[in-house]
Amino acid sequence: MIPPVKVLFNEKDIEDAKHYIGEVLRSGYLTLGKFAVSFEDQFAPYAFTRFAIAVNSGTSALEIPLRIWAPKKVLCPTVTFAATPLAVIHAGATPVFYGLGESYFPDLELIEEAVARDPDIDTLIIQHNGGIVPPEMKEIAEFCRDENMHLLEDAAHAHGSLRLGKPAGSFGDMAAFSFYPTKAMTSGEGGMICTDSELWDAEARIYRDQGKASGGENYHTKLGYNWRMSEIHAVLGIIQLHHLKDFVRGRREAAKTYDEELDEIPEVAPFGPAEGSNYYKYIAWIDEDIDRAKLKAKMRENGVYLSGEVYTEPCHRQPVFAEYPKSAGLGLAEHFCRRHICLPIWPGMVFDDIWEVCESLHNNISEAKP
Repeated sequence: MIPPVKVLFNEKDIEDAKHYIGEVLRSGYLTLGKFAVSFEDQFAPYAFTRFAIAVNSGTSALEIPLRIWAPKKVLCPTVTFAATPLAVIHAGATPVFYGLGESYFPDLELIEEAVARDPDIDTLIIQHNGGIVPPEMKEIAEFCRDENMHLLEDAAHAHGSLRLGKPAGSFGDMAAFSFYPTKAMTSGEGGMICTDSELWDAEARIYRDQGKASGGENYHTKLGYNWRMSEIHAVLGIIQLHHLKDFVRGRREAAKTYDEELDEIPEVAPFGPAEGSNYYKYIAWIDEDIDRAKLKAKMRENGVYLSGEVYTEPCHRQPVFAEYPKSAGLGLAEHFCRRHICLPIWPGMVFDDIWEVCESLHNNISEAKP
C-alpha cells in the first residue's frame, strides 16, 4: 500500500519523547513551561523573525493576530481551509473572499483589484497552498506596506518553504504556522505565530492565556481565550523541528522524481512554479475530461492512496460563508479546486514508491475518462 502521507518519528525520537515527557510530568509544569519557550526560540529563526509564540493550533495562530489588529474587513483567500475565514469572523471582522490570478496564484493585480473594489479592506491574508509561496509575494507585501494594510501569512503548509531566498513567515507583519499531524512537521496539535514586532509578541502572549496581563495573576486586559500549547506538544514539536531541514530536503527530492516521471504521463502535469516549496503537497494538474473521483477510486483498488486535494471546494461556495462578500478571481479558484490532484509524498520516499504511484496513474487514467 502507498499511503498519502507518513508521520515520521524514528526510534531515537520516541526515546527522546519518553525522556522529556517524563521530565514534564515529574516537574508538574504541564503548560507555559520551559519546553514551549525552547520551541519558540528554536522556531523563530526558520521564519527569519525575532519572535515566535506557541499556541494550541494553527487556527489560534490565525485568530490572535486578527484580534490584535481588530480589522474591519479582511481580504481572505477562498482557496483555503475553513479555519482561515472562521478566524476572521471569530475575531469580529468580515471576510471578503478573493480567488486566484491567471497564474493560479494570488497575484498583485488580483489584490489591487479587490482593494479598489472595497476601500474598507484593511488587512490581507495570503495562503501558501501546498507549501508554495506565491511568486509575487514580495510585490504583494510591498503593496500592503504602501497601502497601510496589515499582511498575515497563512503559512500552515509552508514550514521551511522559500521564495527569492526568503522563508515563509518573513514577508508579512505576522505569520501563522500549523503543526497538525499531516503537516511538514508536527507537534500532534499546535501552532506558532511569528513576528518581528515586540508589541505584537507581547499582546499575542496575553491573548493566548485568557487575556491575562501576566501569568501569575487573574488580571485580564484582553478578550483572550485558552490558546496555550501544552508542554507535551512542545516536546514533540522540538523533536520534529530538529528534522525539518531533512524533511524538506526529502520532500524536494521526491518531488523532483515526480517531475521527471510525469513526463511519461501526458494527461498529468506538475503544478507550479513551485521553486522553494517544501512540498507539503505535490500538486498536479489533470486533463479536463478526467473524472477525479473515479481516478482516485481506481488507484485505491491498486493500493495507491492519493492525498486529499489542497481544497476540494473553495470557501465562497461553502454554505456557512454564503452571506459574506466576494471579490475577484473566483472562477479560477473554482477551476483550481476542481482540476488538481495531490500525489502521495513524504520524506524518505523511495523511487519504487514513486514509480508505483505513477504506474497506477498511467494504468487507470483511461478508465477515469468518459
